[in-house]
Amino acid sequence: MKNKSANAPEMHGLPDELRLMQHCPLCKYKYETNDIFVVEEREETRLAHITCGQCKNAVLAVIVMSRFGVSSVGVVTDLCPEDVIRARNRLSISQDDVLSFYSLLERVNIFEKLITPKR
Repeated sequence: MKNKSANAPEMHGLPDELRLMQHCPLCKYKYETNDIFVVEEREETRLAHITCGQCKNAVLAVIVMSRFGVSSVGVVTDLCPEDVIRARNRLSISQDDVLSFYSLLERVNIFEKLITPKR
């Protein structure tokens, strides 16, 4: 299993919590250990990037372990592991940032030009 993130310690073999994600949801090919990249590990939660060795599609999965068991949610993505790390390290955009940007677009009349179909 690839594991290059400074936030995620090396894990040998395929941990039980990652065994839920055994097959590619698109082509059903069985994942191999080196297809999985643990992006981040926090207490009972893992963020994993999994690239199918067969069809090369990728899944970003959040795996949560609790006293009730293990659950996971995955989404097909075109991001590579490095993109996920880069996105995780960026600052969030606040509501004020969005409103400020909208106000800027309104002042210079750009917003209307962007959403109006060209004739």
